[in-house]
Amino acid sequence: MQDASRNTDLYFIVEQLYPRDGLLPSLGEIGPSVMQVYRTVYELTVKQDIFLDGERISPGNTTLWQSFKYLAGGKITVTDSPGPECLYKLAYSGSEVITVPLAGFESDRLSLLSKKSVFTPTLFNFGHDPVKNISLYGRGGLSFFMEDGGQEAPVAAARYNRRTGELRVITSRSELSKLMSTAAASCKQQ
Repeated sequence: MQDASRNTDLYFIVEQLYPRDGLLPSLGEIGPSVMQVYRTVYELTVKQDIFLDGERISPGNTTLWQSFKYLAGGKITVTDSPGPECLYKLAYSGSEVITVPLAGFESDRLSLLSKKSVFTPTLFNFGHDPVKNISLYGRGGLSFFMEDGGQEAPVAAARYNRRTGELRVITSRSELSKLMSTAAASCKQQ
């Protein structure tokens, strides 16, 4: 059993792009397109302590006596841990596969061939995406960055505050690291 925590409604979203159409035939710029969007969502939480009748307990390590007291109606109290104990929790990790049968081809008569379809294979996904409605891939005004001289996979990252609806685009891995550190250090003041 994991430790108790309180959500801060602050999420960091990271999406990486992997083209998967390398072996599909094409005619110049016209051909099928397959793109895998690998998405990771981190949730900032505040660590909490659990007390049973005034005595601190550990959720994953309760004694038989503590279990009996709980079943007999013992009073449970949950409070924020002392100190700046804020943790990142991996809320979701998974992929979407986006396909276009004939990318680069526009026609009113054959619009079915240029229509984008999204497939989400759930077999290898972890968790539940708490901010499923916030997508970085395909969002206007957002750029993906590539590090290591353009050798890495294209990455987009953002910080999302669910309380205010603010979405802040992050432009590099170093900025992502700094923002995550800053948010964790000041999360109890929110």
